[in-house]
Amino acid sequence: MEHLAENRFTLTKGLFLEGMLRISRDGYGKAAKKYSLVFLAIWAAMAAFICFTGGTFSQTLIYLAIVGVILLWLNVLSPRSHAKKSWEALVKRHGEPMERRVRFFRDHLEVDGDCTEKYVDYPEILEVKESRHLYILICADKAGILIAKEGFTRGDAANILALIQGA
Repeated sequence: MEHLAENRFTLTKGLFLEGMLRISRDGYGKAAKKYSLVFLAIWAAMAAFICFTGGTFSQTLIYLAIVGVILLWLNVLSPRSHAKKSWEALVKRHGEPMERRVRFFRDHLEVDGDCTEKYVDYPEILEVKESRHLYILICADKAGILIAKEGFTRGDAANILALIQGA
């Protein structure tokens, strides 16, 4: 069977981190925002209490700095740390460089790479996410398939995305 499009790229740490952070933004990121609002509400209540009981403005700033560090860890450092650990585990399993080839057919796609082979029917793709350099196909088995925007050696992204959404 003749393939309609082909996407080839080398999976680098930068691309992997970009994909992981984009995926985590929708799941973990929403929860982190809720917790951030809770921490800010707690700080606002503490600041009001401190001002009401005769505390100083510098005390509220100290608590704000503490909350700021917690929010930095929660929203930025923790997701990046998780993504970096995932990258290190992937490199440990497969080594570097990691070449990827995704071939698109009328009813399915095939992923071929270093120690990776996957066959996915288009109805199994639940969602398509986009980042600066990638399309990320989220499958029913929770796997994410990275497609480099600039990696098409045959065909183009617009036709493939239409084919996937049509399924």
